[in-house]
Amino acid sequence: MRNLRAGAQEFGDVPDESELFFEELLGESELDAEFDAEDALSSELDWDRSVELVGTGAYSAFEDQEADLAHIAAYEVDDGADAVEGGAAEQARRTLFRMRVDGDRNGRIDSRPPPRRWTWGPRGRGAIILCNVDNDAPGTDPDNADTQVDQGNDPARDLAPLKIEPTPGSTVPSGTTLELTVSPAGSIRIFSSRQAGASQIIGPGTSTYRFPRLPTGARVLGMEATRFAGQNFDGLITITLRTRTPAGNAVRQVTQVRVAPWIMAHHYHTAQKVFVVDAGAFNQQFRTRLNQLVTAAGAQLVEHRETRDIWMQDVMQFGWTSMRRGFRVVFRSPQDRALKTFPPTLLGADFGYTHKGTPASDTTFDSHGNLECSPAVTVRGKRYPYGRIYYGPGDPVNEPMNQEVRDFLEAQLVQKPFTVDTNWLTVGHVDEVVTFVPARRTSASSPNNPHKMLIASPRLAYSMLSRLARSHPTAKIFTGRSIAGTSIEMSLQSFMQATDDINPELRANMQRGAVRHRPGPLRMFNRDCQRRLDQFKATMKRELGLRNSDIIEIPAIFMRGAATPTLADALIAGMVNMLVVNRHCIIPKPFGPVVNGVDKFEQDVERKLRRLGRTVRFLDCWDTYHVNLGEVHCATNTLRAPSAVRWWRWRP
Repeated sequence: MRNLRAGAQEFGDVPDESELFFEELLGESELDAEFDAEDALSSELDWDRSVELVGTGAYSAFEDQEADLAHIAAYEVDDGADAVEGGAAEQARRTLFRMRVDGDRNGRIDSRPPPRRWTWGPRGRGAIILCNVDNDAPGTDPDNADTQVDQGNDPARDLAPLKIEPTPGSTVPSGTTLELTVSPAGSIRIFSSRQAGASQIIGPGTSTYRFPRLPTGARVLGMEATRFAGQNFDGLITITLRTRTPAGNAVRQVTQVRVAPWIMAHHYHTAQKVFVVDAGAFNQQFRTRLNQLVTAAGAQLVEHRETRDIWMQDVMQFGWTSMRRGFRVVFRSPQDRALKTFPPTLLGADFGYTHKGTPASDTTFDSHGNLECSPAVTVRGKRYPYGRIYYGPGDPVNEPMNQEVRDFLEAQLVQKPFTVDTNWLTVGHVDEVVTFVPARRTSASSPNNPHKMLIASPRLAYSMLSRLARSHPTAKIFTGRSIAGTSIEMSLQSFMQATDDINPELRANMQRGAVRHRPGPLRMFNRDCQRRLDQFKATMKRELGLRNSDIIEIPAIFMRGAATPTLADALIAGMVNMLVVNRHCIIPKPFGPVVNGVDKFEQDVERKLRRLGRTVRFLDCWDTYHVNLGEVHCATNTLRAPSAVRWWRWRP
């Protein structure tokens, strides 16, 4: 298994978002009918400046009627309160205080009453609050851990408004009480205002606030979430404003707010920074060449010093959260590994940090190389404009994926996760066998899926090798390559006869009795792997609405694992485990069959990806990452520009 471990480095400033690189790929007419192009796959924006997405500015007759109903529904007479002529509607008109929120989600406090229930879609209503996990003030804690509004908090970005004011024309009897209550407790902080230094009036440990002095004018409070939706919390918070007169008449005004989801980035978002571990001389040559390739692709390489854990992909995933403006959020894996201290160092102004699950060692399925997201897809008529998350669920008995992480992903709703079987792989990560690459629109593209899914294919590899072995039997494969100090270079003729104990580490374990295995043809083992991959592909096609023309097979050859021969490791470097940086694909050099100085596996992949408009570069990671059961994608992690999508206009 991989050696896992940690360190720290200052994150520094995030560069300006680079130019959107997929505008050529998606047309406005291709989006779901309820979205405009700005909503579903909008241009990227500078989240350091205000962004105004203008609403209609007027209500239809239907909306007027809906507003009247919402006005009545948002108020109710407490059980046991004296009856009032006209019932709840009359009582609502006579209420002494009222609350208002940004229920229309246009960046302004509504003039009409808030809805009792939060609803999705273009006509949906209900306020949004952020899980304010960035850090806009000096210190090491996220903003939502503080009981005061931090210096540097931008009210428009970080804190949602909640306005409490006397009802115009009302006369408040002496002795009237006004009380604010939230449920579930501990999920929200409400501050006395949205200005820096304002104190918490509701938060963890206090779910009710009684106003010591009744407001004589409008008071705009600030709201933030203390947690994302997740285990035992659906992200909805009920806010109740209760007014009680000395006569015992009580009116409750009720609304729901929703915590903005964490939205995971994918390969369609512009890459800005690529992170890699600086392990000293061990990977210096790799880092030098990687820096050249990343720079050429329009991104910046960031190196973090650490010698005990080289797998930057496995420790974190990047995403963002927003109500209309927002910030990036890094999500740390729940593993007790050396690199676990790195993601918190990224916490800063407009850059959040979160994690789920108690760290536990050696849980390979909890690595974030096993957590990926597709681009936007349409599945059986249902549009997923932010893509869908997929992962291997792990071994349900011996090594399941962390349940708290799974619950967290499910609860975000907008990227509806699904699982695919990776239990047949030693490392067990989805990024070993599949990835997505943006593609130019062609007649063969699915109407709403302008991308290609790349999947590992032993079937293709052996088909190519069979032809080459007949025409060039003495051509070499694995030129100059070794595993555990033993050369595996051989002719194609010899390779086609190879047995599945080709892994020198497996043979050594067999010889000393550490494992038991009866060797068979390597080709037969790869046929078994192909059956697994065909099942994997069928799941991806079903869950993502893909056609065969959306899928490109990439040559791959597997070998039996050294410690567990029933599981599979990559024999040639896994080319699917590539780094997608804008229009560039940085691919592990496979060391495949070489004929007349040309690696035929490289040639096959380069031809396919160049047709998609990609620039292809191969990077040698054999001695650093491949022999340790990883490749280029495993070694790196990519920070991408967020999108100004209005996720609330979508319907789960």
